[in-house]
This record gives sequence, C-alpha cells and structure tokens, in this order.
Amino acid sequence: FLLPESKRETSILKSFSLAGNIAYIYSQITIKDNSGFTTNPKRPLQGSSPISVNVSVKYDKVIRRVKGEIEKSPLKLMAALSYTYAGKSLFAVGTQGMGDQYQFENKLLNAVVRLDLNKSWAVSLKGTNLTNNLFQVMQQDMVNRGDWQEANSFRTGTNVSMSATYTF
Repeated sequence: FLLPESKRETSILKSFSLAGNIAYIYSQITIKDNSGFTTNPKRPLQGSSPISVNVSVKYDKVIRRVKGEIEKSPLKLMAALSYTYAGKSLFAVGTQGMGDQYQFENKLLNAVVRLDLNKSWAVSLKGTNLTNNLFQVMQQDMVNRGDWQEANSFRTGTNVSMSATYTF
C-alpha cells in the first residue's frame, strides 16, 4: 500500500516486512491478610508488566543463481531483527514491613539470519540479548516512602549460536 502496484515488483521494499504490537495490562490483587505478614495488601500481579512493546523487521529474499531463472532449489535469505520493551514489573512481594521488589524496565534486542542453500541444507546465525542490558531489581524503601533501594542487578549475557540443518 506504500507504493503504486506498478512499482511493487521492482521495489526493494517488497522483501521487507514490519510487525509490532503494544500491550497495556492493568492488574491489581488485594490480599486479605489480617496477620500483617504482607507489606502491601494491594499490589499488581507478580511478574506482570503494565506495558509491553514488540517490534520486528524481517528481510526475506529468494536469490537467483542464474540471471533471469530461478533454479529448482534457489538460494533463500532471511534476516530478522526484533526489539522487546517491558515496563517495570513486580519481582518479589514484600513481607514483614519490607517493601515490594520491582524489576525495572527490560529491553531485548535479538537477531537471526538464515540461508537456505538448497531444498535440503540451511545455515543460520542467531543472537539473543545482543545489548546485554542490565536488569535492575529495586526495593521500595518503606522508611523513606517514595525512595528506592537497589536489591539486585545482573546481566544475563548475550547468546550467539550457529547451526546447520539438513532436511530429508
């Protein structure tokens, strides 16, 4: 729809696709705890982020080996890049006067490249968490209301893998 139909077949854009979604989630749990064990009887659902955004771009192309002809099993290239953002989410419920712990926003960047050599063989390269971002878990300071204290921070690392597959 971005280009007139007459120009679509020759456009470089015909090999690209874009996808995405945004989710807004409101959750609240009320716990009737007369013992006072739970610090915050009203809280969001543990692990649920109020906002999540996913965006991906994909390039998919049949590569012609002989100009003007497509072989019976042409070379195919697919490359994709995806980005995910998740807002602050409850990591651990506070008890006995300790504040709740929240994992602050997460951002992930992943990529994959796949080359189908023919109808049987393919090779691929995949990378996850390419930015190796810092995950922060912060705890509500119940003495100085509104303040946050770092409870934990960690990096999960970047994973890169390469594979070759044969299909019978």
